[in-house]
Amino acid sequence: MHIIKRLFLFAALLASPLRSRAADVAQTLRQDGKINTVLVVVGILLAGVVVWLVALDRRVARMEKENTHNGDKA
Repeated sequence: MHIIKRLFLFAALLASPLRSRAADVAQTLRQDGKINTVLVVVGILLAGVVVWLVALDRRVARMEKENTHNGDKA
C-alpha cells in the first residue's frame, strides 16, 4: 500500500507541468481553428473502439454459446 501511495504522488508531481502545457496546446489549437479537427479525430477513434468492443463481445458470446451447446452433446 505504501508503494501505491508513492507511485500516486510521483505521478501527480509529473502531471503538474503537463497540465499547463496541455492548456497552452489547447489554446493554440483554438486560436488556429484546429480544435474541431482534433475533436473529430478523437471521436472517430472512440467510436471505432466501441464498435470493436461490441463486435468482440458478440464473438465471445457466440463462442460461449457454441461451447455450451457442444458440451451438452458430449
